[in-house]
Amino acid sequence: MASPPPVLSTFVGVNTLGSLANRIKIKVNEPMGEKKMEALYDDIADGIESIWMSALLATLSKFIKGPITQVIPANSTSVQIISVPDPTAAPYALTVPGGSLLSRTLYFSYCLVTESGSTTLCSPLAPLSVPASRLANVPPPIYPSTQTVPDGVIGWYLFAGYNPSGSDQGQQSLSPLTFNHGWYEPPAGITEAPSAPAPPNVNTTGDNIFAIERIDVQNVDQTWTNWIQTNLASTFFTEFQHKISTTTTWMPFVYDLIDNRQLEVRPGPAADLPAVYFYIHKPRRPRFPQSRLPFTSFACQAFLFNYAMSRTLLGFYEFEAADRWNKYAEEERQRIVLQIGQGNWNRDTTVRPFMR
Repeated sequence: MASPPPVLSTFVGVNTLGSLANRIKIKVNEPMGEKKMEALYDDIADGIESIWMSALLATLSKFIKGPITQVIPANSTSVQIISVPDPTAAPYALTVPGGSLLSRTLYFSYCLVTESGSTTLCSPLAPLSVPASRLANVPPPIYPSTQTVPDGVIGWYLFAGYNPSGSDQGQQSLSPLTFNHGWYEPPAGITEAPSAPAPPNVNTTGDNIFAIERIDVQNVDQTWTNWIQTNLASTFFTEFQHKISTTTTWMPFVYDLIDNRQLEVRPGPAADLPAVYFYIHKPRRPRFPQSRLPFTSFACQAFLFNYAMSRTLLGFYEFEAADRWNKYAEEERQRIVLQIGQGNWNRDTTVRPFMR
């Protein structure tokens, strides 16, 4: 009999969304059901966005990410931006003893999942012939001990179906599977679409791209030209809209970021355009208990704890206590901004305490 799939712990790790929420829940000492916990997750995410903006105003250099290479197709002026590439290899699948199902052929695919729930597109399908009285098993597609997990990725979704075209692929778990455990087919068999969620139809991992700093385009002689961002409404950009594509990349390109999802390029390239872009990183809103908290370059847990405590106590109408926790949060915000500001001062050779 196959082992049952692992159950994710409600609170995982010491620097995760779940562990911080648990600390606040204990401190508040009030009954908190599922809805209250969801609201607490939102409060922590609001705190992440709040401190990110304060830190962003203090310095942009802490948040530059890249490079990301993405090909802009020929004769196209718009491409969906991503920060986690789609998987290109099919999952590995095998059978294990167990169950009482008849022989069947299954088809598997998987996608990668970030801390906010954004996903890549699915991998190619992997067929598996399963004899009678055996169950399917799919190991993790990435092994952290031997492979690098892409930045921001916390797990994977497995999809399964019986149709070789992939038309009936259904998601086999409600929460992301971890890279420490594989997936085991339940004794009753897989769940097909539409009874289970269908695979994603677009890569949504660009949700941590706030603004593109620069884009490098490759010329026909394999050299690279660097272009800075241009405003979509500028005269310069408008003039480029009237230019036509040529058969060479020996021409300047201008670009803009639309709705944090689309990279717009003018003029439309006549050939596929390899491009590398650097962007300002925006932390994703954590959604799962095992989601890692952001900001490793400075300590932010105290701020997030105080900020979320204030918001949570407001929900219990503890206004005076909420004001005090908010005061603690703002004091912590100022300490973080001072820390970042001092870190950017390249003539400092020692660490000084923030005392006045």
